[in-house]
This record gives sequence, structure tokens and C-alpha cells, in this order.
Amino acid sequence: MLLTYSNDMQKAMGIKAETAKEADRFNIWFVYTLKINRRNCLIFMNTAIDLK
Repeated sequence: MLLTYSNDMQKAMGIKAETAKEADRFNIWFVYTLKINRRNCLIFMNTAIDLK
């Protein structure tokens, strides 16, 4: 599984982006942060969905 972090997530975790290696598109996920009622939440989105 390959996780791709948003810029805000990278800053919050103190990590730097690395170059992505080839992976099956069903195993690539984007991770975003969202604040709901003063609590930090994580959103995981799969990239395999085509909205065409």
C-alpha cells in the first residue's frame, strides 16, 4: 500500500515527500487532514475511482 500525504499532513507529521514507486492503482491512497469540532481527523481516499 502506498500512502500519499497532503502538504498539511506532511507539515503536521514532520515528514518530507518521497518519490512514489510503481504500484497497483488500487493500492494508492491519499491522506488528508480535517478539523471537526477542534479534533483532527484523517481522510483516506483511494485513487482507483474514475469520475468520467
